[in-house]
Amino acid sequence: MPDPYRLDPAPTAQPVDRRPAPEPARPLRTLLWIVLVVSIAGNSVTSFSAVPLAVSIGFGLLTAVSGITLISLYVRQR
Repeated sequence: MPDPYRLDPAPTAQPVDRRPAPEPARPLRTLLWIVLVVSIAGNSVTSFSAVPLAVSIGFGLLTAVSGITLISLYVRQR
């Protein structure tokens, strides 16, 4: 009967590859970060100036969409 607690001198398992997975969404993430920063700045400027409310709402929606997309990419990559 083999001893289940015996350590064999040669391991039978293959080594685990611990390299990070390639990031195919890297250019998309960079573009989304740029869009997020520009839309936050645009939303801030339009909030304090005399521009139509629709422009400010548009920047706000763009900020929300890019932020949600960045979060979903991060969660999917994890």
